[in-house]
Amino acid sequence: MMNGKKKSIFPYDFYSEHKGWRFAVRAMNKNELIDAMFWLSFLTLYRERINLLFLCSDKFHYDMQYTESGSAEICMRQGARMHVKMVGPIVDVQTLNDAVKNK
Repeated sequence: MMNGKKKSIFPYDFYSEHKGWRFAVRAMNKNELIDAMFWLSFLTLYRERINLLFLCSDKFHYDMQYTESGSAEICMRQGARMHVKMVGPIVDVQTLNDAVKNK
């Protein structure tokens, strides 16, 4: 604690990846932590079942590196690397819970 102020860790983002596409699930308070871990596991396996782009409340930026061994169609010459800037969606736990309830 500094100067009598308590530092909050929330919102807390959990990051994951599905088939090379990264996303995050955001817990807004301590009561959503378990739900956030559940959603992270579920979406890591079944991301195509929920449209995260439609539900996202925020985004994060990251770089992808492609090499010839990883993506031959992108890199033309041997040993070439390509950096691609990507954007991943961040979805709140409450939004995911509401989306499932409304289906």
